[in-house]
Amino acid sequence: MLKNFSGFSVGLITLAALPAHAIEINDSTNAYLTINLLSDYRSNGMSQTQGDPAVQSELSILHDSGALLGFWASSVDFGTKTRLETGGYLGIFKQLNDDISVTTTMGRYIYPKNSSYSLNEFYGALTYKNLKYTFIYDFAMEDAPNAKYQYLGYTFSTPYDTSLLLEVGYHDVGEILYSSDGDTRNNYTTRKVSLKKNVVGIDWSVSYIDTDLSKTECLYTVGTAESCSAGLVFGASKTF
Repeated sequence: MLKNFSGFSVGLITLAALPAHAIEINDSTNAYLTINLLSDYRSNGMSQTQGDPAVQSELSILHDSGALLGFWASSVDFGTKTRLETGGYLGIFKQLNDDISVTTTMGRYIYPKNSSYSLNEFYGALTYKNLKYTFIYDFAMEDAPNAKYQYLGYTFSTPYDTSLLLEVGYHDVGEILYSSDGDTRNNYTTRKVSLKKNVVGIDWSVSYIDTDLSKTECLYTVGTAESCSAGLVFGASKTF
């Protein structure tokens, strides 16, 4: 089975849109704590909880220079003893001008009770106005090849103070995927439509997430046939 776990690709908060308030460490350093509640934890289109809810937390510390330090944790369920995904990362965030921002990080993610899932991850994101390109590279996984994930998304401002994200992804998993009819490939695509609104200081969201993986390919990739199927994910997020 090809391991497909990637915490940071979903964990990084949107630094370009941080709230005005923060946990002030000193005159040049602020911390931001984000808590997420999700009806399903999807990473690169695939459920990391077998369709069950997840609780996530992330602490990001940002210096005026752009230096970034973060810690991440999420509940998971791969059908093994592992129930927790944890990690940390170092990087740089730069707001180049009013329209353009760049984020790059290097992280390490571990899974207690199953060290073979652990991985290193490079994350890079370039944002121009409402358009965002993301590149993720997972490597140093035990008994699994390196994997590359790419996303292109655009966020629209919609009525009633809501936002609508349209996103497509192209992913090269570095290993052959086998379908039931004998066809093979080493890549797949994802699609996401997400509507978000802030109410009483909480970001509420509903997302439609889908992949083009067959049930056989999904079973080979994450060990369950239904984890790559289309579905709605409901979320509530609060950043302090």
